[in-house]
Amino acid sequence: MGKLQSKQKRNISRYRIDGDAGHCSVTQVVQQYSPAHNDAVTSLASLTSDNCVSGGKDKTVVIYDWKSGCVQQKFMGHESDVTKARDGFHLFFQLWDLRQTKHKVCEYKGHLQTTAACIFLPNATSSFPLVATSGHDCTVKIWNRDTAVCVSSLYLDGAGPLTSLASSDAANLLCGSFNTGIHQLRVNLSNSCSLSEVARF
Repeated sequence: MGKLQSKQKRNISRYRIDGDAGHCSVTQVVQQYSPAHNDAVTSLASLTSDNCVSGGKDKTVVIYDWKSGCVQQKFMGHESDVTKARDGFHLFFQLWDLRQTKHKVCEYKGHLQTTAACIFLPNATSSFPLVATSGHDCTVKIWNRDTAVCVSSLYLDGAGPLTSLASSDAANLLCGSFNTGIHQLRVNLSNSCSLSEVARF
């Protein structure tokens, strides 16, 4: 009883990228498109290499062309928050029965608060398999799937909890957030693996 009551709410704005005490921000141009939602984005999935579908606390589902920054369709009429958006691609994801494996399962440690999303990135992205995660600490991280080493980390200042991730193609990630909508992130592994924000909508 004491453990549950003693947990304190933490101010996520104080968390920074691993090893970065002061978090000096680099000036970067981020394209701002019309917002897809009027409230927190709670789920996100990739439909095609150009389109994504998202659900939000504004009780809407939106199909968005993230390359052009245009809303394709908006579905309204839900009586409560839309908490899950799925597409056909995710239905064919291979499931692994971890009880049958004799190998140690990797544990990815590094988020300072709850990890909200985890996805496998396309094989074309890197010479080794990658996993991307996002969390309530405003951070997106990319990991070597087999070694559990964090190869890139990006702090999205002011975004609030990062609720979902979708891989739109080999070089781009989409990330849903509570405070600042959907973020388009670029994965660049040619230059010592970097992750940068390109646009918001």
